Amino acid sequence: MHSLSTQVSAFLTVIAAGVFLGGLFDVYRVFRGFARPGALLTALFDAFFWLIATPCILWILLTGNWGELRFYVPVGFLLGLFLYFVVISPFMVHGLISLAVLSGSGICLILRAIFALVSLPVYLVAGAVVFLQDGPLGRRSWRRRGSLSGWWRNLGPFPRM
Repeated sequence: MHSLSTQVSAFLTVIAAGVFLGGLFDVYRVFRGFARPGALLTALFDAFFWLIATPCILWILLTGNWGELRFYVPVGFLLGLFLYFVVISPFMVHGLISLAVLSGSGICLILRAIFALVSLPVYLVAGAVVFLQDGPLGRRSWRRRGSLSGWWRNLGPFPRM
């Protein structure tokens, strides 16, 4: 028989495993919400989730209570899941969605900057070719086409922010 402190430590470890699985599930839930996969991809993502979650939970159980399945293991696991979904999950989901939106905006901003750095020289070369073909007062001069100051307004397929 194990001492009470060892059993309490194992019980708290099992509760932590339940909280960990709840957090992992929220990460997966937010990912699925953004990806919106079809039925086949949902089944594949579910299988991948359990391929990741099962070894993690087994490792936690092996290190926390030496893999012994006692009555407190499912009780602690369900208690950890319950505590996570009642207390932590709303904040975690909101934070993950905010993080995904911010990182998506950052990636979009980086792509727009790269596109601007590539398109400005192309725009300048095209303007120089038109200027050399038609001359400064030709039919397609810069005055009629607009100035160079608005080259960045329409940067292509990236949405405006």
